[in-house]
Amino acid sequence: MCTPGPQDDLTPRLAGVICTGDSFGTYSLDGIVDSVYPIHATTSGHQLPPDRSHLKRKSSDGIKKLIELEKPNNDSQEDGNGDEEETWEEDYDSDEAAGLWLPEGVEQDDVMEATGNVDDILNILGLEDAPLPRKRRRNKKTDNDSAVNGDRSVLLDSDEIRGANGFVWDTVPQTTLPSDETSRSFFVPGPTGEALEAIDPIECFKLFVTDKMMDEIISATNATIDEEIGKSTKRSRDCHFQPVGADEFSALVSLVILSGALQNNRLRSELLFDSMFSGDQFRATMPGSRFNILLNVLAFESKETIKNQSSTNKFIPISKLWNSFIDNCKKHYVPGSHVTIGKQIVPFRGHGCPFIVTTHSPVRHGIQVFLMVDNTSKFMINAVPYLGKNTLPQDCSIESFAVNCLVDPIVDSDRNVTMDEWFTSVSLVKELLEESKLTAIGQIKTNKKELPEFFSDMNYKHRKSGSSILLYAGNVTAVSYKPCNNTGLLSLVSTCHKGQALTNESGKPQVVLDYEATRGAVEAFLGNCSKMTTGRKTFRWPLTMFYQIIDMAIQNSYVVYSHNFISKRKDPKARVLSKLDFALTLVRQLSNAWMRSRLDTPIASSLKSMIRRSLNIPRRPEDVEDASNNEIEDCSSALRGTNPIRYIPSANITRVTAFTLEKDQLVLDDKCRQQCSFCSSKTRRKTRWLCGTCRRTICIEHSRRMCIPCWENYRKSYKK
Repeated sequence: MCTPGPQDDLTPRLAGVICTGDSFGTYSLDGIVDSVYPIHATTSGHQLPPDRSHLKRKSSDGIKKLIELEKPNNDSQEDGNGDEEETWEEDYDSDEAAGLWLPEGVEQDDVMEATGNVDDILNILGLEDAPLPRKRRRNKKTDNDSAVNGDRSVLLDSDEIRGANGFVWDTVPQTTLPSDETSRSFFVPGPTGEALEAIDPIECFKLFVTDKMMDEIISATNATIDEEIGKSTKRSRDCHFQPVGADEFSALVSLVILSGALQNNRLRSELLFDSMFSGDQFRATMPGSRFNILLNVLAFESKETIKNQSSTNKFIPISKLWNSFIDNCKKHYVPGSHVTIGKQIVPFRGHGCPFIVTTHSPVRHGIQVFLMVDNTSKFMINAVPYLGKNTLPQDCSIESFAVNCLVDPIVDSDRNVTMDEWFTSVSLVKELLEESKLTAIGQIKTNKKELPEFFSDMNYKHRKSGSSILLYAGNVTAVSYKPCNNTGLLSLVSTCHKGQALTNESGKPQVVLDYEATRGAVEAFLGNCSKMTTGRKTFRWPLTMFYQIIDMAIQNSYVVYSHNFISKRKDPKARVLSKLDFALTLVRQLSNAWMRSRLDTPIASSLKSMIRRSLNIPRRPEDVEDASNNEIEDCSSALRGTNPIRYIPSANITRVTAFTLEKDQLVLDDKCRQQCSFCSSKTRRKTRWLCGTCRRTICIEHSRRMCIPCWENYRKSYKK
């Protein structure tokens, strides 16, 4: 038995050996020292409590080094290294050396001659039953408390768990279920049918907003215009209050798209049609007053139909247009293997909408629309508006009705549906799997009666960050995941994962990984629409939904364009147009026909110049060789006595055929002199000179001289 001595010599070394290491990290330093070294003796004979402030935990590598240092080195003795041997004797063989109260029959030499195995040292000291530590090592499984096992799942006390309504959950998955990955069908998303041939932006846009749909809008709008004209004689004389045609309506749609592309949709029309703020495109397309009138009288269904069917269908003012648009979306695109369901609140604060909703979201008031979007391409496949509880089938919840309507195009296709907590319930995911042959992943509210109470308890059995609770009920898997940032529990249910537990790499359940990968499709689609939204302030909810249709059509057409361009481009370096360039190109293609027709209508010459600039049509003289075959339009008779800024109708232009070329200027014969187009009727000044570009008769006062070299340069610059 060793004699007790000062505690500052051997106690740290042996305590460090005993209390550290991978195989015995559960032992308490206090318990070991109390059992091995209960009383320290001093030279004065007084008994003092042990001072353990200097004892520190060491790593397993440090233990091995400590044992090797404390053992006598035989190799060093053979090599004649006497310093180490003398140090050993000086430390441990002197009477003043430290000692321990060791168990009876255990010598200090036996401890020091151990092979370095910590278990052997503990067996020698008889410390197999040492007290447990006050602070356990992280993720260490014990018997007295539920712990997190190797795959970070919380161990439950029973093999069978019941929910609040008696729903039975198992803690062990069924091994007889087939694997979901081997039997799942794979779908490649992309356009189909006519959409495969659409390359130009206008072709892609016309897939979803067809000419037939536009004709129906034009017919209903003209009926409204005729009715308004009959109410007031003043409107019958208004040149801007006239029926609308196909080209003009396309131009109107182009201006609505342009305002969204330039993010000017909230500007007043006075600012939109001011060249200083919004450029020349709006003025070149149509007058601002005409733009306002068309938006005010725009109709999508006849008033007789609305009056007869409004009692049974609250959405009747725009239901025909909406259904046609949704049918085109289903027809021209094949979704991928994963689709996402979500909802949107279309902002609207006007009166007369019978199904407006009020929420606590950023959009407080509006029309609620449920969407189904392809997860890969962010293509909107189906959409259903919420028309109120009275329109739902009997004994059917809003969530179930919306989901079943949305998944109708993909029933029996073995696709997966991702939903948020507003839609998800255990009964709904089971219904989708059994009746529609669709798997589902969704976040679920923890207050659902099928879930046990501890499913929403963040501190259940002292759960660690990153831990999970897994429950199984046939094909349904429920997961309660505690994120590492402790932001709140994430509760999910899935019928897509049959018996899959956790991943080895991240420690997250596979259900959580798949949900995080597919949940953001609806938000991404709505974000793309909101960046260039065409919505303008209005108190008519059908017009608000029309703007929403335009937004969705642009996004879907851009997805089709991008797919076809990449698959059919001949030059690998050719790049896809950005969505802004796509929208601007679509604006030009929709408005070009109407703008060209305006050149033949009575508008101001400055406005004609503006239209030519917008259409990129240069003002150039005709080729001299072909001048004799062209008819020269004389504007003098129409301009006589009027402001030259006013537009001259082409029907009132006098034809002049006799002219000659003199110094590269068009000159009329003496007998065919005409009055100057810009002189007043009182002056009656006649001239032989014509403008080389517009062929108007001009006098010297209303013309500017140009030398021949400049004239030649002017002609060359406008050659094709």
